[in-house]
Amino acid sequence: MGRGLITGAIWGAVISGAALSVASLLGTQPAGNRPPVAPQVEAPVGAEAADPAAAPAQPVAETPAEEAPAVPRAPAVTPPGVPDGRAPMADTN
Repeated sequence: MGRGLITGAIWGAVISGAALSVASLLGTQPAGNRPPVAPQVEAPVGAEAADPAAAPAQPVAETPAEEAPAVPRAPAVTPPGVPDGRAPMADTN
């Protein structure tokens, strides 16, 4: 039974491929014979980027480390029932 199913699937693929090839060759061609339009590689007028030489960069004020806000630490997460917040050891047996 499996052999017939596989044989039928293969013949179905062959017949379908042949029918699609014939239909493609007999079908009408797309309109026009111009190649596709080349991609736009230049920006349109009015979309110029700001000239970095025209406006010099302003220096940024530095904040001393003593005045910087402290970064909070993430809380330690352990499973319930573990004493002193220590994680259980893995079984290596």
